[in-house]
Amino acid sequence: MNQLLLYQLKISLYRIAGQIRQGKIAAFKSSLSIASLLLIGTLILGTSSAEATGVGIQPANVELAANPGSTIRQTIKVGNLRTDKGQNFIVGIAEWSLDENGQLKLSPPSANSAASWTRFAPARFSLRAAEAQTIVVDITIPAKIDAREYRVAILVTNPQPSPEEMKKLNGVWNATQVSTLMYLVPPGVTTKPTVSNINFVPDAVKGAMFQADIKNEGSAHARLIAVTSFADESGKVIHSADAQIVLMDAQSRTWRAIVKADHLPKATYKLNWKLYNVFDPKRPNERAGELMQEQNWTWNKDTAAIPLASPAVPAPSTRASKPTTEPAVKSAPPAVNPVSR
Repeated sequence: MNQLLLYQLKISLYRIAGQIRQGKIAAFKSSLSIASLLLIGTLILGTSSAEATGVGIQPANVELAANPGSTIRQTIKVGNLRTDKGQNFIVGIAEWSLDENGQLKLSPPSANSAASWTRFAPARFSLRAAEAQTIVVDITIPAKIDAREYRVAILVTNPQPSPEEMKKLNGVWNATQVSTLMYLVPPGVTTKPTVSNINFVPDAVKGAMFQADIKNEGSAHARLIAVTSFADESGKVIHSADAQIVLMDAQSRTWRAIVKADHLPKATYKLNWKLYNVFDPKRPNERAGELMQEQNWTWNKDTAAIPLASPAVPAPSTRASKPTTEPAVKSAPPAVNPVSR
């Protein structure tokens, strides 16, 4: 089960130069300036997408316990995935959030942000073909902090080439930025997701999908994973698909997710849909959770199977029976790999 969603979002790049303090592991970060770089690039949050740009980063996101008065050390691995040439990189920092559509928003660090607690090294580096570099990030948590979630992003960008290099590129430069998104979770924060109006939608254009209204009234983010199982008329599960979403604190959204089932043959299927909250602020480093909702539907798929090896073409479908809702009960969450965002 692949729980890792890849996002490829267009954003404005913030070029942030850093200077390494002599003899120390920390790096001094210059102030972010939106006007310093007005280039549009692609933010890559996943290895597969990064391969197309020649740079990868791990982890793409990490949730860390932020105990007052403690120091957190996190290592980040950046790899040059190109095998034909070396690349130069600079490292910077920003605050981040997700908008109402789940799109990433970067902003310059404010005076009271977690960026002021964060030091990293190196601030710039060069990688030969197929070479990797480790970035060491130290976060010193103040003795007194508000009971809210803090978020900081470590950004790695290929800097603008020199005028001589730009001539060789005929004036065309593809800016690339990769990012590790960090959630800093102090004691006492909570996540309170709720879900309503859950429906299975057999769409003739987009294919089978579900939609639900979700809300998070907590002081920390909620990370939800929906697992849809398809059983034949005998009750044997023959396919399973999953989708996930991250909801910031005090955020609400209508969640629509396509259920990958084009390859299934014409038949009547029994669908079992389970929604898990897999983030627990008391255990931010673990993928724990509980079952929030469970629904059952019947789906009469009346279109032929589309082989998995074929290009992805939505499979039209028809008729979904009225769902039956079961009370949410404690249950083991699905096996979850580290997930994006």
